[in-house]
Amino acid sequence: MLGLGTSVNRGGFVSAADPLLLDTYSGAAAAFSLRKLSSTYSGPALQIRRASDNVEVDVSFDTNGVVSLNSLVTNVTEETSGTSPDPDSTSATTLGEFVANASYTDADSLGSTDSALVQCWYDQSGNSKDATQDTAGSQPTIVSSGVLVTENGKPAVEFDASNDTMVSSFSSSSNYSVFQVFAQLQILTSGNLFSTIDYGTSGAKSGFQVRSSQYFVRGNGGNFGSQDLNQNLIEVTHDSGQFDCVKNGTSIASASSTLVAIDGVTINRLIGSARYASGKWQELIVYPSSQSSNRTDIESNINTFYSIF
Repeated sequence: MLGLGTSVNRGGFVSAADPLLLDTYSGAAAAFSLRKLSSTYSGPALQIRRASDNVEVDVSFDTNGVVSLNSLVTNVTEETSGTSPDPDSTSATTLGEFVANASYTDADSLGSTDSALVQCWYDQSGNSKDATQDTAGSQPTIVSSGVLVTENGKPAVEFDASNDTMVSSFSSSSNYSVFQVFAQLQILTSGNLFSTIDYGTSGAKSGFQVRSSQYFVRGNGGNFGSQDLNQNLIEVTHDSGQFDCVKNGTSIASASSTLVAIDGVTINRLIGSARYASGKWQELIVYPSSQSSNRTDIESNINTFYSIF
């Protein structure tokens, strides 16, 4: 089988002939990204809220298949709780216009650059398991003062260290693989979490957590390596009672586990406590089965786009 590393170039452009990641490795339970992952997905990437007036729009992928200030925007119904937008629509046609970036027309006569927060990160798997946040103060940032948030030259969703979090609920088997691209923005010394997978009714939680300056699987204790402030690709697989973790193409941890079925994913919060971290998220894909045999090809596709390692 041809590896996916040549499917998407580092500039992000996707030709009509190129298979996208989910075209070749389908069957994801949920898939969140700021690049297009599936040729059959025709929906937007994000629903965002403008900070100054609470107007909300859907943001499409641009002609290169990524979120950019050139991405088209479409008026949508207000979803954030407790806000009353005025005006309740926008004349902007692009994200750059929507936030009055200096290189774009100030379509709504804002008078200054604006910021945008993420209310919904749409699921590209086809399962409609969108990650949402309806509380204004807990929404992460995609545009800050007219500037698109990026990491290593690619768009990113930035979570603060206070209360930003997004949640998607779904169900799956006890075997799974998770691929996640992010950069933490601070070195943490207590139990703060970047993403977690929820399991069944047992109350067991697992994910990519930080404790004592190390990554580990909560409830399992497998050490996932030292913290750093770099952009990383972390892959975690649970298969037949065994946890394995790979960081930037290199295996860094393995431990036994007896966790049950997946209930969903929470980005940037330790379930059951008010612990949050600061980081930039770019991609999170959950497969409801082990992808061990496909891991290197999936990682190659992701790394080719993000230039991580």
